[in-house]
Amino acid sequence: MAEKSSVSRLKNTLSFRINKKLIPCTFDRRALAEIKTNVAPKGNDLHDFSRAVVRKPWGYEYLLFANKFVSAWILNIKKGCRTSMHCHQGKKTSIIVLSGNALCLTLGEKMQRRPAQGVLFGKGVFHSTRSLSSRGTFILEIETPVNKRDLVRLKDDYGREQTGYETDEYIYSDLQQYDYVSFIDSNSHFDTQKRFGRCRIQFMRYNNHQSLKDLSRRFRWDMMCILKGRIIDGQGKVVFKAGNVLGREDIKESSGVRTSGVLEAIVVRKDR
Repeated sequence: MAEKSSVSRLKNTLSFRINKKLIPCTFDRRALAEIKTNVAPKGNDLHDFSRAVVRKPWGYEYLLFANKFVSAWILNIKKGCRTSMHCHQGKKTSIIVLSGNALCLTLGEKMQRRPAQGVLFGKGVFHSTRSLSSRGTFILEIETPVNKRDLVRLKDDYGREQTGYETDEYIYSDLQQYDYVSFIDSNSHFDTQKRFGRCRIQFMRYNNHQSLKDLSRRFRWDMMCILKGRIIDGQGKVVFKAGNVLGREDIKESSGVRTSGVLEAIVVRKDR
C-alpha cells in the first residue's frame, strides 16, 4: 500500500479551509528516528527574546508576544528563501501568512498559502516555508508550549542540518532597521493594530462569557490566535484554548461558542 503523506492525513479539515491542520505521518517518524536529537528543556533557555531580533540566513524573526502558554513570532522570509525542513518534538506550531505568498512543504507534499491563510503543524511534523513574493513574506508563527530550543533540522539550504537554535551572535537589539512591533506588554498594546501588506494584526481582550459569533459580526476578523483563556460551546465543553489558531469558519461551525473567563488573542484581518 502506498505511504500516506502528511497532507493526505489531514485531521478535521477540508481542502477549502483557510487553516489546514497536519499530523505526523510515517515519513516524519522515520526521519526523526534517523536523527540523533538532544532537545534542550525550556529551563535551559535563559535568553530574553523581548526587544530583540534574531537574524536568519533567510531573513529574520522576532518575538511578538509570550506568556506561560504560548509564544507568537513575526517572521520575515526574503524572496526565494525558505526555512529549514524542521520539526518540533514537544510543541505544535501554527503559521498565518500576513503579506506575500508562501509555499509550505512537508515530507512529500506542498501547499500555497495566501494572506490570512494558515497551517497548523502538529508535534513531530517536518515542515518548511518558502517565500513566493518579490518583496518577501511576513508570517505570524504561534508555538505552544514555549520552548525555542525544541528544534530538529533535517535539511537546510544554509548548512544548518542537525544544529540547534541560533546562538547569541545572531541576536540583535538594534531594532530600527526592522519592521518591529511588540504586544509583550499587553496592557499598553491593548487594541493596538499593525499592518503587514493587506493584513492587520491586533491584540484583543474579550470579557467574560461573550458570544464569539456576536463579536465576529461586530468586528470582522479572518484568523485568531488564542493567547490566554478558553472558548467553550453551548454544553460548556472546551473547543479552543491557548495556543489554538482558528478561522471564522470554525466559529460558524460550532454551536453556542462563547468565552470562558477573560480571553486574550491576536486577530488577523485582511483588507477586502
